[in-house]
Amino acid sequence: MDGRWPSLSILIDVRGTCEAGSDSVPGPVYRCFDVGNSVLDPCWAERKPAGSVLCMPEPWSQIVVELDTKGLAPSSQPVPKSLSFPWGVLLANGQRCVAAQGAHDEYRGRVIDYSCGKTFRLVLLRGVHQAQEPWTFDSAIWNGKKYTPGPSERVRIAWFGGPSPDATG
Repeated sequence: MDGRWPSLSILIDVRGTCEAGSDSVPGPVYRCFDVGNSVLDPCWAERKPAGSVLCMPEPWSQIVVELDTKGLAPSSQPVPKSLSFPWGVLLANGQRCVAAQGAHDEYRGRVIDYSCGKTFRLVLLRGVHQAQEPWTFDSAIWNGKKYTPGPSERVRIAWFGGPSPDATG
């Protein structure tokens, strides 16, 4: 990276493949798979070297994976202006929640969009309430066998992923 992110660690020489788009963030990003079939999403194309992407597992991560793809098809995914689906959130209770990847579970007919904490017992249901601040999510708790109703969870910070405002092709 170019010195603007001194607290980030870059893991280099990971190889894999990428497809345009992401399950986590909008815009010209990629969903990638390393040689061990681990999912790396979202990833952003590096300007140099061509064919490399930088991937972050969570928006608060201090680890960035540099993946060499040996060729990268252009991603022309649009960047929507909607703020209805953050990549991740920090709740008022201190738990961090990240957007779910792949297939999503359901609770009482509502899609589970976020897994929280280190054990993922707390989950957030689709549809952030943004009518007033702080934003809130309905939640559920996994007790090991099934989900039970959780409290309304207040959002302290919401992270959205996308291209840098100063990025120039």
